[in-house]
Amino acid sequence: MKKIALLVISLFFSYNSYAVTATNIADLVPEIIPAVVNISTTQKIMTKGGGVNPMFPQGSPFEEFNEFFERFGMVPGWEGDEENPRNAMSLGTGFIVDGEGYIVTNFHVIQNSEEITVTLNDNTKYQAEIIGSDNKTDLALLKIKDNKGKKFPSVKFGDSDKSRIGDWVVTIGNPFGLGNTVTSGIISARGRDLHAGNYDDFIQTDAAINKGNSGGPMFNLDGEVIGINTAIYSPTGGSVGIGFAIPSKMAEPIIQQIKDTGSVKRGWLGIVIQPVTKEIAESLKYEGEDGALVVELDPKGPASKAGIKEKDIIVKFNNALVTSNRSLPRMVVQTPIGSKAEVELIRDGKHKTISVKVEEYPEADNELKESYKGSMPKEKQSKVMNTFGFAVSDLNKDIKNQLGINENVKGVFISNIKRGSLAHRSGMMRGDVIVEVNQEATPDSNSFYKVLDNALSKKASSTLFVILRKNQKIMIGVGLR
Repeated sequence: MKKIALLVISLFFSYNSYAVTATNIADLVPEIIPAVVNISTTQKIMTKGGGVNPMFPQGSPFEEFNEFFERFGMVPGWEGDEENPRNAMSLGTGFIVDGEGYIVTNFHVIQNSEEITVTLNDNTKYQAEIIGSDNKTDLALLKIKDNKGKKFPSVKFGDSDKSRIGDWVVTIGNPFGLGNTVTSGIISARGRDLHAGNYDDFIQTDAAINKGNSGGPMFNLDGEVIGINTAIYSPTGGSVGIGFAIPSKMAEPIIQQIKDTGSVKRGWLGIVIQPVTKEIAESLKYEGEDGALVVELDPKGPASKAGIKEKDIIVKFNNALVTSNRSLPRMVVQTPIGSKAEVELIRDGKHKTISVKVEEYPEADNELKESYKGSMPKEKQSKVMNTFGFAVSDLNKDIKNQLGINENVKGVFISNIKRGSLAHRSGMMRGDVIVEVNQEATPDSNSFYKVLDNALSKKASSTLFVILRKNQKIMIGVGLR
């Protein structure tokens, strides 16, 4: 009998807790929904045919029927091969963060737009202009034009770092162009890296997010914006309970920069980094696999000037653990330009701390070069082929041109690699240029074989290769056991 009573009480409290949360959300919505806006943009695109608009805009629930109407000639002007300009529409969401009419949204919502219309919750429409944007974090700031001194309802950013997995959140957006729609759920995970960019740090939620929700706010139960809804994972195109939001801790300072200056400046160390594998760690006398391995430095960059070297493993940045090579860029870009950062690293198996003055990221100098083209000649199998699964050849001017590498580079290139071999499984590729083996330079095939034979005679458990790929240095450790 006691067990039954306890079960009833337990169920009662569980239900009551949910009811209180639902009531809180219902009370919260009238306070926050007036600041959420629907965004409609038009872009000019070239299409074959008569150049008419589709019957349904992008983001509409009936968008998929545009192709049907065009296929059966139910849209005038669909015939013909001549390219003509037409207006394309897309839909999204934003939220007002300032009474003067500043609106935060996603960059991809307003990208290439020629006209932006925002619709408030009371159906009032305004034209908006772009103040600035940041495609690296998919953020943009708009401002309502011709507001005639009107003060608009607004919301404020909260601290996303204080939010916990399991906390309730409320999202508001414009799914499929239906208008402001409220959904709720919990924070399912934090720090999600979708490999969409260098600064991925998404909040994951099970709140329903669909097409048209992009740029909309994610609120905590205090009515503060802790995220900006940006993407969904869906095999169907609709919500399956896996949505992602940019955390306010990242978004707020970027939006403030755009508001103040119209652009975004980021911190920069001037290094190229990669993950630390077990084989690399062993080769560099490091007992761990966390951190970021420095494989290349800009000779004029702040890290090089401070004394950081290739093969250093950065394990802490301003006393914060560097858990992977993906976490370090996020730490650096959030560091004020001109400030000094304490960088703790491992060099030759020993801890060392270096103070680095963070400089501004030089955007123009960091464009990736095109990948090389052309096939490489095959070489006879050798001891290297039998052990590692690849063959090498000396570089010449023609090969350097095909690989797109600098004339002054000295090394050997992988002319053939066996699928499933040790080298292949470790990430080496045909066309990679090997410039160093176990911290010894290999300017030609003779020196390469000599260094490698010496390494194999020592029966080490792994061999560390430094390679060039698309003019970027990469370190690869190949395990031999």
